[in-house]
Amino acid sequence: MRITFTIAAKECHELECPGLALESAFVDDASPATLVMVFRVDPLRQTRGTPQSIFKFSPSEFAIPYAEHLQLGTHRYYREYDGPDSGIRDDMEARFEEDMTDTLLKGMGLFGQRGSFSAPAKMSVGDQWIFCTSVLPTGAVESTSRRLGKRFGYQCGTRILDPATFAQELAVVFAANTSWADVRLAGYQKTLQSLASVKESSRTVFVYHGPVSYPSDAAKVVRSFPEHRQHAIVPFQKRPEFGWQQEYRFTIGFLGAPQVQTLLLPMSTELRRLANVVWDESAGIVR
Repeated sequence: MRITFTIAAKECHELECPGLALESAFVDDASPATLVMVFRVDPLRQTRGTPQSIFKFSPSEFAIPYAEHLQLGTHRYYREYDGPDSGIRDDMEARFEEDMTDTLLKGMGLFGQRGSFSAPAKMSVGDQWIFCTSVLPTGAVESTSRRLGKRFGYQCGTRILDPATFAQELAVVFAANTSWADVRLAGYQKTLQSLASVKESSRTVFVYHGPVSYPSDAAKVVRSFPEHRQHAIVPFQKRPEFGWQQEYRFTIGFLGAPQVQTLLLPMSTELRRLANVVWDESAGIVR
């Protein structure tokens, strides 16, 4: 059973803010019961409402309607990626760089002496699991996706029909097929896990989905959000040189840090239903 409910915050910025909207919240009454919260992310606050198609490019056997499993990777996985696909590795994955020179000089009472030194700082968020797809403008999407897919050596293009519902089902499948063995807990998290009164709340899965932005100044974008929501925005920033990817991603947050860098989830009937193969070079399918 799935119980869907509305969450009312005392102040809207507690859960939402411009560029971050709570789409759905529900308890999936599985074993164990899991609270799922799904957020739509729009880092630059300009794409929401724009007709878009979400595509997953892959070898044919890994297309969502065909595959036995769906693979997630962590931020660390993409920072250290050493596979055959060029352009995937990014040492700034889920990180951004910020110039802290003025802040430090002001703290030392030396504000105005900027020429004395510089202090660039690399900021990052905790590891999460990610499912990466691509966003294309709606219109001639079949020919466009096929051209881009072939350009980067993929044999199949799959459209995700309803990203919001897909995010919900992704969370449900994740919750049903992961355990404490899949995460690494900090000391305070182990304490939370051991307390019977909070065991239910510890089974909370947060899914954020939306287009990745490629700003020249990621720090400026991140700092434009309330401080307690910035962790959700950082994974949706990449450097301009990765703009060709036109990525749309789903990130999954959970109590603890991933214990492994990749995770295979069983492909559910509902996830298959929410995806449609548009073209498949190996099978000669073009819809």
